[in-house]
Amino acid sequence: MMLCLLIGVIIIGLLIILINSPGKLPPLKDEQGNVIPGSISEKVWVEINGIRQGMFIRGENPQNPVILYLHGGPGTPMLQFITYLEKQNRLEKYFTVCYWDQRGSGMSYTKTIDPATMTTAQLVEDTHEVTEYLKSRFNQDKIYLIGHSWGSYLGVKTIEKYPENYLVYIGIGQVTNQVESERLAYDYIQNHAEEINDRSVMEKLKEYDPDAAGFPTLDYLVKGRTNMLNRYGIGHLHRGLAPTDIPKSLFVFKGYTWDRKNKVVSWR
Repeated sequence: MMLCLLIGVIIIGLLIILINSPGKLPPLKDEQGNVIPGSISEKVWVEINGIRQGMFIRGENPQNPVILYLHGGPGTPMLQFITYLEKQNRLEKYFTVCYWDQRGSGMSYTKTIDPATMTTAQLVEDTHEVTEYLKSRFNQDKIYLIGHSWGSYLGVKTIEKYPENYLVYIGIGQVTNQVESERLAYDYIQNHAEEINDRSVMEKLKEYDPDAAGFPTLDYLVKGRTNMLNRYGIGHLHRGLAPTDIPKSLFVFKGYTWDRKNKVVSWR
């Protein structure tokens, strides 16, 4: 009996996973739930510097200006999280937005990628090729470039080499002096914890030394800083972020098939 029940639960679980992983984006809809005529919401693969790379392109009007969104990580595409939190006043109302999965991430992952090509210089060239594809497809002389976290570093290096391709660059969580940024974040957390008498955070911070040569450690970034900032409403949403929000957003996202969801870092 227990074995049959276990098998049934597994089968139901697999069915739920498959239903939520068709590998196709839903169409863009208006506030009444109607599909917006002429809008685009599609998954595209393009040969980029010898690698078949995937991207999602969405927009209510293909005649709008174009944005290329560079995700963070490296290796963490974000459309699943964006759509999970999406309200009607989205970027796609005013722009055609391309969410490209960078080399080695999500749809652009393959076991045959030469590790020697996983460099900033190569990703700059990939960004350039994706930009050229978007310019050609949507008949644009220049596009907008957004970089988030790691993508903000990639964005700066790209506009440094190819400034002629972009109208505006927008950095989100812009990477500058990363060590100094982490020390400032540590100080903020410490000061805020003292202000509200959050003893658990004050005790946790004692485990880390912001003046140590190896700061920030991976342990601090994963178990300390990120959890504390989310707790205080900093970071992605300016409010507390539940630990399940990011994996749940990927689980319910329909743009990836299951095997591709497993290639997105935020799932892990």
